[in-house]
Amino acid sequence: MSSYQRIIWFHNRVEENAYPNAGTLAEQFEISNRQAQRDIEYMRDTMNAPLLYCARKRGYLYEKEYVLPSFFLSENEKETVRLLAKQSKELSSFGYGKFEGQAEVLSKISAESGNGKDKSGMTKEPYFAEIAMLGGRASAAALDYFLCGKREGHTYTYVFFDPDVFISVLIASGLDFRIIKPNWLREYMKEKLSGILKLL
Repeated sequence: MSSYQRIIWFHNRVEENAYPNAGTLAEQFEISNRQAQRDIEYMRDTMNAPLLYCARKRGYLYEKEYVLPSFFLSENEKETVRLLAKQSKELSSFGYGKFEGQAEVLSKISAESGNGKDKSGMTKEPYFAEIAMLGGRASAAALDYFLCGKREGHTYTYVFFDPDVFISVLIASGLDFRIIKPNWLREYMKEKLSGILKLL
């Protein structure tokens, strides 16, 4: 997991007044507390994030409004963030309010402007998928942007607009999973992976 994904996650938690700290960052990404503290210090000392530690809440907050700079993203990474910003903005328009703030932050990070719609000006209906996480880990920063609910056990509901983007993020998450439904998504993924294997 790259440091910028950890920084985006940490920034979002600060923006949500969740008072994250090195411990919560380390737990989320399965890294050491020392590495997590280095990420926080990098944000404060190199990225000029106005982080202030609140002893009462045992976590960080911003002393003033702050926007993450995008200079540390490659062009490919910026494109990924732009896609996630578009996805989050579209989801918020369908009543998923928790994605509204994410869309705003991601748009600022990628310097993306626009109205969250495709070129035709039409917003598509979202797809839903139920996925069982089979390994010990059940979360990945990029994949969490598609999360809209948890069912029994380690089964989660995800919502998305573009199957190719969602499949790419799902595979890149490195998590062990099984698509419970819809069947078409499972078959679509098999077809895509089969095509890739034939090229190897």
